[in-house]
Amino acid sequence: MARDTPSGIRGRELLVEAQVVAICHRYLAAIEPRPHRPGISPQEVFELLLTLSGALVSREVLEAFTGSIALYPIGCLIRLSGGAEGEVVLGGHPTRPNVRILWDASRRPLEVPRILALGDSPTMLVDAVGRPPTVPGADAVRPHPRR
Repeated sequence: MARDTPSGIRGRELLVEAQVVAICHRYLAAIEPRPHRPGISPQEVFELLLTLSGALVSREVLEAFTGSIALYPIGCLIRLSGGAEGEVVLGGHPTRPNVRILWDASRRPLEVPRILALGDSPTMLVDAVGRPPTVPGADAVRPHPRR
């Protein structure tokens, strides 16, 4: 039997405070790169945590956690499934942010950036997160500092 604590208790049996610590620990352990594997994207970690709901923590704690952090912080650069790239701006949903499109799929800067609400574009997905290294002029975008 898998044990999450020395006494063998897990999930709903844990104090709420311990469940909060457990989910934070699992989230951070998954997104950080390890010597034997790269870090997992925040979106993939959210999906993994959803599958563990009930075994790791209660559904209520999981919902509070996922509603409290931003998968894609404001200023974060992302590449979309259509190839366009841009930065996350205010608004949207934690898993479906609003994006200011700065480069088209051919990696040409847009003369007039446009806002895309991923919540209104169900077929558009986030393919990559971070500063796109292949985009000319990427250094012109300054992501907001993390708080």
